[in-house]
Amino acid sequence: MNPSQNENQNQENIELLTESSTTTNQSATPTTQGQTPVMGQVVPPVAQQPVVEKSVSTPVTPTVHSGNANGAVNGGNNQTPPPMREVTIQNKPPGKFRYFMLIVLFVGLIAMVWFLPEISSYLSVLKSERENPKEEITSGVLRCELMRSTDNFDYEYSSAFSFTDKKLYKLVYKTETRGSAMSDEDTLSELNTKCETLSSSAKQLDGVSVSCEFSSGSVRESQTFSYRELNMEKVTAAYTEAGGVYPEFELDQDIDMIERNMKASGYTCERSK
Repeated sequence: MNPSQNENQNQENIELLTESSTTTNQSATPTTQGQTPVMGQVVPPVAQQPVVEKSVSTPVTPTVHSGNANGAVNGGNNQTPPPMREVTIQNKPPGKFRYFMLIVLFVGLIAMVWFLPEISSYLSVLKSERENPKEEITSGVLRCELMRSTDNFDYEYSSAFSFTDKKLYKLVYKTETRGSAMSDEDTLSELNTKCETLSSSAKQLDGVSVSCEFSSGSVRESQTFSYRELNMEKVTAAYTEAGGVYPEFELDQDIDMIERNMKASGYTCERSK
Protein backbone atom coordinates (compact mmCIF):
# COMPACT_ATOMS: atom_id res chain seq x y z
CA MET A 1 0.00 0.00 0.00
CA ASN A 2 1.43 3.29 -1.06
CA PRO A 3 1.34 6.56 0.92
CA SER A 4 -1.38 8.12 -1.25
CA GLN A 5 -3.72 5.25 -0.49
CA ASN A 6 -3.03 5.65 3.22
CA GLU A 7 -3.96 9.32 3.12
CA ASN A 8 -7.25 8.57 1.32
CA GLN A 9 -8.05 5.90 3.88
CA ASN A 10 -7.37 8.31 6.76
CA GLN A 11 -9.64 10.96 5.25
CA GLU A 12 -12.52 8.48 5.00
CA ASN A 13 -12.07 7.52 8.63
CA ILE A 14 -12.22 11.17 9.76
CA GLU A 15 -15.49 11.71 7.85
CA LEU A 16 -17.04 8.62 9.41
CA LEU A 17 -16.10 9.87 12.91
CA THR A 18 -17.59 13.33 12.30
CA GLU A 19 -20.95 12.02 11.08
CA SER A 20 -21.47 9.58 13.93
CA SER A 21 -20.49 12.23 16.62
CA THR A 22 -18.41 9.73 18.53
CA THR A 23 -16.06 10.69 21.34
CA THR A 24 -12.64 11.82 20.22
CA ASN A 25 -10.94 10.34 23.28
CA GLN A 26 -10.97 6.79 21.78
CA SER A 27 -8.22 5.69 19.34
CA ALA A 28 -9.39 4.33 15.93
CA THR A 29 -7.33 1.91 13.91
CA PRO A 30 -7.97 2.28 10.15
CA THR A 31 -8.95 -0.83 8.26
CA THR A 32 -9.08 -0.93 4.48
CA GLN A 33 -12.23 -2.52 3.16
CA GLY A 34 -11.55 -5.38 0.84
CA GLN A 35 -7.79 -5.20 1.57
CA THR A 36 -5.49 -7.14 3.91
CA PRO A 37 -2.50 -5.40 5.43
CA VAL A 38 0.79 -6.60 4.08
CA MET A 39 3.09 -8.33 6.50
CA GLY A 40 6.00 -6.20 7.39
CA GLN A 41 4.44 -3.00 6.05
CA VAL A 42 4.27 -0.17 8.50
CA VAL A 43 0.89 1.52 8.63
CA PRO A 44 1.16 5.07 9.79
CA PRO A 45 -1.07 5.97 12.65
CA VAL A 46 -4.28 7.85 11.95
CA ALA A 47 -4.07 11.40 13.06
CA GLN A 48 -6.83 12.30 15.55
CA GLN A 49 -8.83 15.37 14.53
CA PRO A 50 -10.97 17.37 16.87
CA VAL A 51 -14.62 16.52 16.60
CA VAL A 52 -16.84 19.55 16.12
CA GLU A 53 -20.30 19.12 17.55
CA LYS A 54 -23.00 20.94 15.67
CA SER A 55 -25.84 22.27 17.72
CA VAL A 56 -29.04 23.12 15.96
CA SER A 57 -31.20 25.72 17.72
CA THR A 58 -34.88 24.99 17.42
CA PRO A 59 -37.28 27.86 18.23
CA VAL A 60 -39.42 27.11 21.25
CA THR A 61 -42.91 28.45 21.41
CA PRO A 62 -43.61 29.88 24.92
CA THR A 63 -46.52 28.37 26.75
CA VAL A 64 -48.57 30.39 29.22
CA HIS A 65 -49.41 28.50 32.37
CA SER A 66 -52.21 29.70 34.57
CA GLY A 67 -51.43 30.20 38.20
CA ASN A 68 -47.72 30.89 37.60
CA ALA A 69 -47.20 34.61 38.31
CA ASN A 70 -43.51 34.52 37.27
CA GLY A 71 -44.25 33.18 33.78
CA ALA A 72 -42.02 30.05 34.29
CA VAL A 73 -42.65 26.92 32.24
CA ASN A 74 -44.07 24.20 34.50
CA GLY A 75 -42.10 21.08 33.57
CA GLY A 76 -42.40 21.82 29.85
CA ASN A 77 -46.05 20.74 29.79
CA ASN A 78 -48.29 22.88 27.62
CA GLN A 79 -51.47 23.78 29.51
CA THR A 80 -54.47 25.61 28.16
CA PRO A 81 -55.43 28.64 30.35
CA PRO A 82 -58.93 28.41 31.92
CA PRO A 83 -61.70 30.42 30.25
CA MET A 84 -62.39 33.95 31.54
CA ARG A 85 -65.23 34.21 34.05
CA GLU A 86 -67.67 37.09 33.88
CA VAL A 87 -67.80 39.07 37.16
CA THR A 88 -70.86 41.19 37.79
CA ILE A 89 -70.51 44.14 40.21
CA GLN A 90 -73.79 45.24 41.71
CA ASN A 91 -73.99 48.92 42.69
CA LYS A 92 -76.66 49.19 45.33
CA PRO A 93 -78.11 52.69 45.88
CA PRO A 94 -77.82 54.21 49.42
CA GLY A 95 -80.54 53.17 51.82
CA LYS A 96 -83.24 55.41 53.28
CA PHE A 97 -81.39 55.61 56.59
CA ARG A 98 -78.37 57.21 54.90
CA TYR A 99 -80.57 59.73 53.17
CA PHE A 100 -82.24 60.53 56.50
CA MET A 101 -78.90 61.04 58.26
CA LEU A 102 -77.69 63.30 55.45
CA ILE A 103 -80.83 65.41 55.75
CA VAL A 104 -80.46 65.66 59.53
CA LEU A 105 -76.82 66.66 59.17
CA PHE A 106 -77.66 69.28 56.56
CA VAL A 107 -80.44 70.77 58.69
CA GLY A 108 -78.12 70.80 61.72
CA LEU A 109 -75.47 72.72 59.79
CA ILE A 110 -78.04 75.28 58.64
CA ALA A 111 -79.34 75.70 62.20
CA MET A 112 -75.82 76.12 63.54
CA VAL A 113 -75.06 78.84 60.99
CA TRP A 114 -78.41 80.53 61.60
CA PHE A 115 -78.04 80.62 65.39
CA LEU A 116 -74.30 81.23 65.39
CA PRO A 117 -74.58 84.77 66.88
CA GLU A 118 -76.78 83.54 69.75
CA ILE A 119 -74.47 80.60 70.40
CA SER A 120 -71.43 82.86 70.42
CA SER A 121 -73.13 85.28 72.80
CA TYR A 122 -74.15 82.49 75.14
CA LEU A 123 -70.64 81.05 75.17
CA SER A 124 -69.18 84.50 75.86
CA VAL A 125 -71.53 85.04 78.80
CA LEU A 126 -70.82 81.57 80.14
CA LYS A 127 -67.08 82.14 79.86
CA SER A 128 -67.38 85.52 81.58
CA GLU A 129 -69.37 84.01 84.43
CA ARG A 130 -66.77 81.32 84.95
CA GLU A 131 -63.90 83.76 84.88
CA ASN A 132 -65.67 86.38 87.03
CA PRO A 133 -68.21 84.60 89.21
CA LYS A 134 -70.86 86.92 90.62
CA GLU A 135 -71.23 87.33 94.32
CA GLU A 136 -74.43 85.72 95.52
CA ILE A 137 -76.83 88.21 97.03
CA THR A 138 -78.63 86.77 100.02
CA SER A 139 -80.16 90.02 101.27
CA GLY A 140 -81.54 92.78 99.05
CA VAL A 141 -84.23 93.34 96.44
CA LEU A 142 -85.29 91.13 93.54
CA ARG A 143 -86.80 93.21 90.73
CA CYS A 144 -88.78 91.53 87.96
CA GLU A 145 -90.35 93.28 84.95
CA LEU A 146 -92.71 92.31 82.14
CA MET A 147 -93.97 94.27 79.12
CA ARG A 148 -97.24 93.69 77.24
CA SER A 149 -98.94 95.62 74.46
CA THR A 150 -102.35 95.74 72.77
CA ASP A 151 -103.73 97.79 69.91
CA ASN A 152 -104.46 100.79 72.19
CA PHE A 153 -102.42 100.35 75.35
CA ASP A 154 -98.99 99.42 76.63
CA TYR A 155 -98.71 97.66 79.99
CA GLU A 156 -95.68 97.47 82.22
CA TYR A 157 -95.65 95.19 85.25
CA SER A 158 -92.95 95.28 87.88
CA SER A 159 -92.45 93.46 91.17
CA ALA A 160 -89.89 94.28 93.85
CA PHE A 161 -89.31 91.50 96.38
CA SER A 162 -87.42 92.51 99.55
CA PHE A 163 -85.67 89.63 101.28
CA THR A 164 -83.21 88.92 104.08
CA ASP A 165 -81.12 85.73 104.16
CA LYS A 166 -83.07 84.65 101.07
CA LYS A 167 -86.36 84.97 102.92
CA LEU A 168 -89.17 87.19 101.64
CA TYR A 169 -90.72 89.86 103.89
CA LYS A 170 -92.11 92.54 101.50
CA LEU A 171 -93.53 92.92 97.96
CA VAL A 172 -94.21 96.08 95.97
CA TYR A 173 -96.29 95.37 92.85
CA LYS A 174 -96.69 98.15 90.26
CA THR A 175 -98.77 98.39 87.11
CA GLU A 176 -98.49 101.18 84.55
CA THR A 177 -100.99 101.59 81.71
CA ARG A 178 -100.08 103.94 78.85
CA GLY A 179 -102.35 105.12 76.04
CA SER A 180 -103.30 108.14 73.99
CA ALA A 181 -104.02 111.28 76.04
CA MET A 182 -106.70 112.27 73.52
CA SER A 183 -108.50 109.12 72.39
CA ASP A 184 -107.95 107.00 75.53
CA GLU A 185 -108.64 109.65 78.13
CA ASP A 186 -111.96 108.13 79.25
CA THR A 187 -110.54 104.63 79.58
CA LEU A 188 -107.54 105.83 81.56
CA SER A 189 -109.79 107.88 83.84
CA GLU A 190 -111.89 104.78 84.52
CA LEU A 191 -108.78 102.79 85.47
CA ASN A 192 -107.76 105.51 87.89
CA THR A 193 -111.20 105.42 89.52
CA LYS A 194 -110.85 101.67 90.11
CA CYS A 195 -107.44 102.25 91.65
CA GLU A 196 -108.91 104.80 94.09
CA THR A 197 -111.61 102.31 95.09
CA LEU A 198 -109.00 99.63 95.70
CA SER A 199 -106.98 102.04 97.83
CA SER A 200 -110.01 102.69 100.02
CA SER A 201 -110.58 98.94 100.49
CA ALA A 202 -106.91 98.36 101.39
CA LYS A 203 -107.11 100.81 104.31
CA GLN A 204 -109.19 98.25 106.16
CA LEU A 205 -106.43 95.62 105.91
CA ASP A 206 -103.22 95.44 107.87
CA GLY A 207 -100.03 95.11 105.85
CA VAL A 208 -101.63 96.28 102.57
CA SER A 209 -101.42 99.74 100.99
CA VAL A 210 -102.41 101.01 97.54
CA SER A 211 -101.41 104.25 95.80
CA CYS A 212 -102.61 105.68 92.48
CA GLU A 213 -101.20 108.26 90.07
CA PHE A 214 -103.05 109.60 87.07
CA SER A 215 -101.28 111.75 84.47
CA SER A 216 -101.68 112.65 80.82
CA GLY A 217 -101.91 109.39 78.93
CA SER A 218 -100.96 106.98 81.79
CA VAL A 219 -102.19 105.48 85.06
CA ARG A 220 -99.81 104.09 87.69
CA GLU A 221 -101.00 101.76 90.42
CA SER A 222 -98.82 100.49 93.27
CA GLN A 223 -99.73 97.75 95.76
CA THR A 224 -97.50 97.08 98.76
CA PHE A 225 -97.66 93.92 100.87
CA SER A 226 -95.79 93.79 104.17
CA TYR A 227 -95.90 90.10 104.96
CA ARG A 228 -94.88 90.56 108.58
CA GLU A 229 -98.08 92.56 109.29
CA LEU A 230 -100.34 90.98 106.68
CA ASN A 231 -103.15 88.72 107.86
CA MET A 232 -103.96 86.47 104.98
CA GLU A 233 -107.31 85.45 106.44
CA LYS A 234 -108.58 89.03 106.22
CA VAL A 235 -107.78 89.45 102.55
CA THR A 236 -111.30 89.09 101.24
CA ALA A 237 -112.62 88.39 97.76
CA ALA A 238 -113.83 92.00 97.62
CA TYR A 239 -110.25 93.21 97.50
CA THR A 240 -109.31 90.99 94.55
CA GLU A 241 -112.56 91.80 92.76
CA ALA A 242 -111.76 95.48 93.08
CA GLY A 243 -108.58 94.87 91.09
CA GLY A 244 -106.21 93.95 93.84
CA VAL A 245 -103.48 91.36 93.43
CA TYR A 246 -103.90 88.34 95.61
CA PRO A 247 -100.72 87.92 97.70
CA GLU A 248 -99.80 84.45 96.47
CA PHE A 249 -96.38 84.63 98.17
CA GLU A 250 -95.81 84.07 101.85
CA LEU A 251 -93.58 85.35 104.60
CA ASP A 252 -90.08 83.84 104.64
CA GLN A 253 -90.59 82.16 101.29
CA ASP A 254 -87.34 81.22 99.53
CA ILE A 255 -86.29 83.98 97.14
CA ASP A 256 -84.65 81.51 94.75
CA MET A 257 -87.97 79.74 94.24
CA ILE A 258 -89.73 83.08 93.71
CA GLU A 259 -87.17 84.06 91.08
CA ARG A 260 -87.62 80.78 89.21
CA ASN A 261 -91.41 81.17 89.21
CA MET A 262 -91.25 84.76 87.94
CA LYS A 263 -88.86 83.84 85.14
CA ALA A 264 -91.10 80.94 84.18
CA SER A 265 -93.95 83.45 83.80
CA GLY A 266 -91.93 85.54 81.36
CA TYR A 267 -90.47 88.13 83.71
CA THR A 268 -86.92 89.42 83.54
CA CYS A 269 -85.39 89.47 87.01
CA GLU A 270 -82.30 90.99 88.61
CA ARG A 271 -81.03 91.13 92.16
CA SER A 272 -79.47 94.09 93.92
CA LYS A 273 -78.36 94.91 97.43
